[in-house]
Amino acid sequence: MKQVTLLLLTASFSFITQPQTILPNTPSAAITIEADDSIGKPFAVGETMDLSFQSSSPTGKFVTNTGTTAGHVMAKGTVHKTFYYIDPTPGAYTLTVTANGRTSKQTYTASQQITVSNTLPAPTPVVAIPKKTSMSKVVQVKATQATSSDSMSWPTSATQSIASTATSDVATVYEAKPQTPIFDSILDWPSKIWHWLKAVFSRWF
Repeated sequence: MKQVTLLLLTASFSFITQPQTILPNTPSAAITIEADDSIGKPFAVGETMDLSFQSSSPTGKFVTNTGTTAGHVMAKGTVHKTFYYIDPTPGAYTLTVTANGRTSKQTYTASQQITVSNTLPAPTPVVAIPKKTSMSKVVQVKATQATSSDSMSWPTSATQSIASTATSDVATVYEAKPQTPIFDSILDWPSKIWHWLKAVFSRWF
């Protein structure tokens, strides 16, 4: 039986670090390329990739973090390749990385801009955004419903809860609580009549 080897191919290569502005003769921050699958997710290459680096500047160099020449091989099973760039000549340039599969003979290319300038751009200020809270405060307000002296209705006490949130939404809840029933007032009538009669007779005797 003939053995068949299935080779999973990378769909594309891309830069995952942002374009930079660097000073002349000063190494850039790390620059990283990534192998991706057909839907743009990181993908470990299924074969050894041979890399070539090119700059539109004739004086630019691709180096490691120690200043030596960047390696030109991306090992099988890896996802990323990181390198640095240095250039003595000011200007805006295009960096291009070409990856060639040793087995598949497939070629992939990725490009990104870099600027070499005698002055660096001012850093972008960072503004802290406060976190949104679901409940900032709760205010309890008590309201009493007044009744006239000859009214036969029950006095009612209500508690109003106001929940104020960060988005200014207000929820109001009323909870009615009956207090003194009318039957309790009827039971007090004999005592009230007795005190009234006592007050009347005390004027005569």
